[in-house]
Formats: sequence, structure tokens, C-alpha cells
Amino acid sequence: MAMDDFCGNIMTLFISATIVVCVQSQLITETPYNAVVSKDGTENFNTIARAILSGPDHSVKPFFIKIKKGTYQEYITVDKKKTNIFLIGEGMDTTIITGVAGNDFIAQDITFRNNVGPIKHQAVAL
Repeated sequence: MAMDDFCGNIMTLFISATIVVCVQSQLITETPYNAVVSKDGTENFNTIARAILSGPDHSVKPFFIKIKKGTYQEYITVDKKKTNIFLIGEGMDTTIITGVAGNDFIAQDITFRNNVGPIKHQAVAL
């Protein structure tokens, strides 16, 4: 095999791999949301709590909730029976929730802010 043929095959392989990676990343960002929350009421829900309640109980499939930008001053509880809940905001500087309690939910691009103050003790989030 000539050196030119070898280098050409390696370059083709690299370009093909790059194209596959780009296609995969586009598919990941195009999440089909099950519910969309906006403070102004232009979407399915105007509170996060109602969007979570609309999700199925004991689901094995992910339930994606898109949360539009804004500060949501509500205390949200993700009940044990609401499984596979995914909360997806529009950015940690623009989507803010002031109170959340629950287990086994996933959040992305959201800030959780403790507005309770020292009277009711400091909250801990991981």
C-alpha cells in the first residue's frame, strides 16, 4: 500500500467519525418535551408543580419538562411516584426555582435558590 493511499484512508475515516459525532449531538439537543412551563401562560402550564403532576406515575420512560426563563417562586415537591422527571431550563442565569423537594429527578440549566432564610434553616442540594 502506498503512503498516499494510507493517508487518504485515515483522512476519510476521521471525517466520517466527525460527521457521526455532529449528527449525534444534534439529536441530543432536539428533546421532545412532554410539557412546557412559562410564567406568562403562553405554554402548556404556568407553574412547574402542575407540569410535574401531569406526568405519569411510576414511569419507566423519561418525562421531559421544559421550563422557560423566569424566577419561579413556588415550592415544588417531586413525589416518589413521579419517576424519571427531567426539568430542563433555559440557562442557569435565566431559569430560577426558589424551592424544590424530592428524590430521583434530574435538572439541567436551572438555578435552585434558597429564599427561606435562616429561620427555617439552610437548604442543601446536590
